Order: sequence, then structure tokens, then C-alpha cells
Amino acid sequence: MNRDMHSYNKELIKSISAELGVPEERVPILVEKIAELVKPEVGKFVGRRSLMAAGLGGLLGLAVASPASAKMTITGQYIDLDGQKFYPASAGAYSVIVYKQGIKIIAEDWKGDIIAQGVAGTDDASVIQQALDQKGIILVKKDTYYLKSRLEFYSDTYVDFGYSKLVREHEDHALHADSQSNITVMNFILDGQKSTYGGYSHGIRFWSCENVHVENAEIYNMPANGIVIVHESGSEAVDPKKKYVWLINAYLHDNDLNGHMIGNMQYVFVRGVIAKDNGNNGVGVWACKDVIVDALADSNGQENVNFDEDENVVARVITLGSTDRSVYICGGSKNVTVTAVSVGAATDGILVVNASNVNLVGCAIYSPGGNGIHIYNSSKVNIVGCHIYNAGSRAIRLLAQEGTNVEHINIEGCIIDTVGTHGISCFDDGSAGTRYVIISNCQILNINTASYYPIQQLVGGGLNDYWIVVGNILKGSPNLTGANNVVGNNITI
Repeated sequence: MNRDMHSYNKELIKSISAELGVPEERVPILVEKIAELVKPEVGKFVGRRSLMAAGLGGLLGLAVASPASAKMTITGQYIDLDGQKFYPASAGAYSVIVYKQGIKIIAEDWKGDIIAQGVAGTDDASVIQQALDQKGIILVKKDTYYLKSRLEFYSDTYVDFGYSKLVREHEDHALHADSQSNITVMNFILDGQKSTYGGYSHGIRFWSCENVHVENAEIYNMPANGIVIVHESGSEAVDPKKKYVWLINAYLHDNDLNGHMIGNMQYVFVRGVIAKDNGNNGVGVWACKDVIVDALADSNGQENVNFDEDENVVARVITLGSTDRSVYICGGSKNVTVTAVSVGAATDGILVVNASNVNLVGCAIYSPGGNGIHIYNSSKVNIVGCHIYNAGSRAIRLLAQEGTNVEHINIEGCIIDTVGTHGISCFDDGSAGTRYVIISNCQILNINTASYYPIQQLVGGGLNDYWIVVGNILKGSPNLTGANNVVGNNITI
């Protein structure tokens, strides 16, 4: 029983502390003083627990009706206990709110005190910046705000723009932070007005920041990138990657460079991103570790999706059109698993260059201008359960050059239908080859057998060898030249 009452007492103290903004250790002192005040009014002893159980309404209701105390004052806004003021937690759960009222823009703290104001449309950035300077929870009421200077974000700040539109009217980054942590910014539309305001400027530039959360954003018309969240460092051993990026539900379009570039970070979570009609890459992740990407990229100027020098990546992407490849995995990336739907890439559906431990699983690649899947100077690649249709050149191409073998390749359970040249083929420059390749349980259909093969292994420099080709359904016979191949149980139609 004592244990239960003790727990209940602690819960009451914690509740009053949260409601009144008084430290827990001072709650009993406050209650004692209120008890002393109200005893003459009620004509009997009032226990501490009964007052605490009455909650905020009971405490203040009794105290306000009681005689004043020289050591304690209770007003509608604060409690003065022994000369120290305590402000209860705000009902609106914010530190500062920014709003427009007529021709004014106003920043007001939770107590109703104005901390900044100016002329709406002229002083928007200045007033919002003064709100950001307070840190904490910043709410911005839905409206259109004209930014004549960049907004600087600091650590431990949560900003909800309330689905406002931000219009950039200067030649700097729109939202910026440098070497800060614990930043959340959400619910906004940003027009960069690149045709009027240039500069190498990004919509968001959070540089060497940690624990960054961007959600429900539309960013467009920036003269550089939509979003840049990058940690620039020299040596990983001396200055390790910054951690934690959440980019959720963002529409990034018509920016001159990339939709987003996230670089040198660890624990990166990208979900619900649409990147469309950006000048370079739509979705860009560089030198990151432990990455999850769930995105749609459409008609971006170079790669729709780019993984460069990344490690431990799982991605599910839909890519539509592009002036280059749909998905590009390169720069020594390793431990990458991708499931992609690629439609209408100008060159390759998926290009893997200088990478290892790559899994392409359940990909659907339709009408690429070049190869469906192109593996170049890479090793330990699984291509499983993919459907490649109407490739302009080969469905799958293995390319070994510059003394780097393409080896330990597993192609399993794929359907290849209607290609411009060979179904699966290899090529080398004489300095390297494709070795230890398994092709099994695939169906390779609609090949122009008068000129091409369902599977072609070129002689090259004599290094294309050690292939196992078994259990496939093939339109035409394979052309295999290596001395140590194993071929069997294929059906030719």
C-alpha cells in the first residue's frame, strides 16, 4: 500500500510540475504554501495530497481566492515562488508563433508577448529569423512569406511552417544551418525563383549537421540543388560521418542541379520522395552508410537515382524517363540492394560501375535506349527475378576493362523479352574478362537469331570463361567460347 501511495504521490508531483512549469523538487514547497493560505478560508487543515490531487484548477482556484503572501504570488501567467518566476507549459505547445495580421507580420511567444514584428511582405525573413533565434518549437501560420534573406536554423529547433509558401527573393540559400544538430523543418512550399534570383544556392543547405528531419516539403526553381544535407570531412577516422537524416514526403522539381544530395552521412532514411525534371540527378546519395530509399524519379537530366560510394543500401524506386541512366550504382559502393521499376531510360536501365555485393532483385526494366542492366568492372552481383523488355541494345551486358575482371555474377529467374541485340552478353578490352558467371532458370525470348544470340560469350582476351548456363529456355542457341564452361539442360525454342 505504501509503495502504491508513493508511486501515486510521485505521479502527482510530476503532473503538477509539467502543468505549472515548476521543478519537481519545488512542488511540495508550493503546495505547502498554498495549504497555509487556504486554511483560514476553509476553516480546517488541508493536506498536501488533497491539494495535489485537485490538480492545476484546484490549486489556482484556492490560491487566487486566498490572501496574498509575501513569499508567493500567483498570477494568470506565472507563479512567483520565493522571488523566482515559473511559467506553466504553454497550452499551444510552442515556443514562438509567427503570423500575419493585416499589414503586419508578428512573432509572439507562448505567453502572448511580441518578440518581433514588421511589415508583411517586407520584413518576413527578419521576423521569422527572430523567431528561429529563440529555438524550441516554432509554428508559422499558413500564409505566403517573402524571404529577402536566408533563414538560419540552430540546434534543438522544430519548425512547422503550416503548409505556408516561402518565396525566395535573394541570391543565397533559402534555409541554412552549419554544424548544428536536432533540426526539424516541415510543411512548406519553397519557390526559389531561379529565373530572377540566381547564385549557387540551394533550397535547403544543412552543412555538417546531425539528426536532421525534413518532412512534407515542395522545393522547386532553385538555381542549384533542392536539398543538400552533407557532412564535409577529410579522414573518416578523424572526422566520422554525421548521423541521422530523415527526408520524408518531399516533391523536388525543376531545380537546376539535383533534386537532393545527401552526402557523408550515416543512418539515412528517404521515403516518399518525388524528384522530377531536375537538371542533374533526381535522388542523389553519396558516401553514405546504412541507407534506406523509397522514391520516384521522373525525367531528370542525368541519372534519376544515383548511389556513389555508398555502403549498406536498400532502395525501392520507380524511375520514368531520364536523359541518361535510371539507376546508377558506382564509386566503390557495396552491399547495395535495389528493386526498381525503370521505364524509358535514355541509355541503361541500371548501370553498376566499380561496385561489389550488389543485389538487383525483382526489377522491371522497360524500353531502355541502351542496355537493360549494365555491369561494368564490378563483382559479386546478383540479378534475380528481373523482367527486361524491349531493350535498345542488350538486356544484360557484362563489361570488363582496364585490368578489372567482372566475376561472381549470378543471373537467375529473369525474363528477357524483345531486345535490340543479344540477350545476355559480355565484352572485354583484352586486359580482363568475365569469369564465374551462373545463368540459370531464365527465359530469353524474341531474339533476332539471324544476327544475335540469347547468350553470347566473346573470346576477347581469352579471359571470358568459367560460366555455368543451365536450366534456361532460350530463343536460339547460346554462343559460348570458354574452355571451362558448363552448359546443360537448356531448352531451345
